[in-house]
Amino acid sequence: MHPTRTPRARSVFATALAVLAACAPDPEPAATPDPAPLQAERQRPLTDRTFAATPERIARGEHLAHSILQCASCHSPVDSGVPGHPPIPGREFSGRVLWDDRDGERVVAPNLTPDEETGAGRWSDDMLARAIREGVGHDGRALTLPMYWESFRNLSDEDLASVVVYLRSLPPVANRLPSRRIDPERAARLAATPFPLFEPVPHPNLTDPLTLGTYLVDVADCVGCHTGWEAPSLPGVFAGGNLIWSRDSLPVYSKNITPDPSGIGGLSEEDFRWVMRTGRGGTVHPIMRWSMFRNLEDHELDAIRLALHRLHPVAHLVDNRLPPTLCPVCGEMHGLGDANVAPELPAGLPITAGEAEGYVGRYHHPGWDVLLEVAVDSTGRLTATEGGPPVPIVRIGPELFRGLGLPSPIRFERDDEGRVVAAWYQEIREERFGRVTDEG
Repeated sequence: MHPTRTPRARSVFATALAVLAACAPDPEPAATPDPAPLQAERQRPLTDRTFAATPERIARGEHLAHSILQCASCHSPVDSGVPGHPPIPGREFSGRVLWDDRDGERVVAPNLTPDEETGAGRWSDDMLARAIREGVGHDGRALTLPMYWESFRNLSDEDLASVVVYLRSLPPVANRLPSRRIDPERAARLAATPFPLFEPVPHPNLTDPLTLGTYLVDVADCVGCHTGWEAPSLPGVFAGGNLIWSRDSLPVYSKNITPDPSGIGGLSEEDFRWVMRTGRGGTVHPIMRWSMFRNLEDHELDAIRLALHRLHPVAHLVDNRLPPTLCPVCGEMHGLGDANVAPELPAGLPITAGEAEGYVGRYHHPGWDVLLEVAVDSTGRLTATEGGPPVPIVRIGPELFRGLGLPSPIRFERDDEGRVVAAWYQEIREERFGRVTDEG
């Protein structure tokens, strides 16, 4: 579950930083010193906890860092002459400048090897743990978007320990990097985003394919890239349409990965594995980090495909190899845009005025700190909003409603007495909004 609504409000610029983490050539580090970083407003005090190193943890951490977590992709110099831009052998995890526009911001993925002068050799285990899952750097600064800490919060305590132990096992590599430099106003906003994690995160039952697939999709931040949060019209979660690259001759938009035929619905297990491991034979832009995902095992890729097939299918064709045209689904200009058809709200199943009133209310998601408000408009239609303009919703199944522009269909939950007490988004990991009563 996403701890805040930040992934759903990811700006195009911030997403471009994530792209550059995988694709940009490494500029020469600037020599000018930077001021002390602004401290995160909320940060958990560091502890002296350490993680015991075992061969099993080192192996597990290596697998995670070189595959689903994509750590090696951001924190290593990459070979831009090879399809997929893989890390340069021997320089893995030594860090690099991800973005430096000289006159503005500079974003740096730090050296994570145990080098004491230029890397993480003097950082405690808890410094690494807090950075990975809570978005607070070793020096107390709030980490910026290429570090997907909000998705990494889903990482279990045991997997977190494995990653830290693996990083400790790396050979030290000297690589001095410049400090981060970001706009003061954005730094102030950024300082308010992290929040502590005090509760344990249990290890899921990864022998169950659906549980495994859900876990991998969660920690990989697939929803961040493959959802058009900033598009003029939101097609739906995982339905693509997110502008993530605009420096080449053609813009790159994320692909629809819902089980619709326009997404991954037509891919067999073998086809899905091939796409994830080769980027369609090296033709997919390196922002899709298949140079990391190719290290996933067959059963892990099959589990990811299984989890994605639980999504609500959305018809949305995206092909970055073709000239951009206006898309009526997401409102963006992308390849095959004009091949799409504007979605229409179905007529829906019958619902009486009395039934509709039973759903009216405010539903709060404590993790995201977001309100979903359901009301009846002047024409008698049910509407829903998360803060924007209300959109009509129609019943498409038992306690299931759909509205255009919402992340996914909404399923309502009733208690034993038949009262509506919660609303759920039908995502891979269902998100529960508890109903807010007059008493709060």
